[in-house]
Amino acid sequence: MGPRNGARGVMALALAGVASLGIGSGVAAASACPVTIPNASQPPPGGGSLGPGTFETHGNGQLWTILPQDGVWRVDPRSIEADGSFVEKFVWWRRVVEQTTSIVNGVLTASTTYAGELSITGRRQDGQDSALKIRTYPEGVHVGSTITFPAGGCWEITGMAGADSLTFTVYVLPPGEPVPDTALVPRSVLVPIGSLVVLVGIGLAVVRRERCDLAERGRYLK
Repeated sequence: MGPRNGARGVMALALAGVASLGIGSGVAAASACPVTIPNASQPPPGGGSLGPGTFETHGNGQLWTILPQDGVWRVDPRSIEADGSFVEKFVWWRRVVEQTTSIVNGVLTASTTYAGELSITGRRQDGQDSALKIRTYPEGVHVGSTITFPAGGCWEITGMAGADSLTFTVYVLPPGEPVPDTALVPRSVLVPIGSLVVLVGIGLAVVRRERCDLAERGRYLK
């Protein structure tokens, strides 16, 4: 590949990246919902189940949960409250910190220490931020929870157990509404804006160098 083709390739890649984020048309990338696609990380054994449907486990070695495979949390009509909010169940798994055994009155007893009590926070990314209502039901390594969303849309959720944390983003879709395909961007394909700027800069530098080389060559041939 010659210098000219190389420059064109770099510029094409940079422009394609810009276009994929909607920057070229003046639309901010922040308007998209960076939904989390579950990574199938396996939680510790004991308690909880995946259940039927298109869900998958997701975690980071500290905390785990289950998420819809496409990042869209479809609200069950039966979970709609009188005020229009949605009560959804989320399953979590905590990290096991220590397991010990002891003999008490001739009986072998096992004891397990977990990372900490689970707390959950959240914020809406595509509209007016309203408080979530959270309830947790710890059962050993497994922790059940309900999150009451005041409205649908793009929500970032963070679970914390002691020093461990897990953050993910889901698009909460009310019943009867279509999936906004154009608004969903899997988090794994997002490209930092700084990287695009560097990429474009490299392309422009190659183009300038190519023009200088051509100019020098033209003077030499004269």
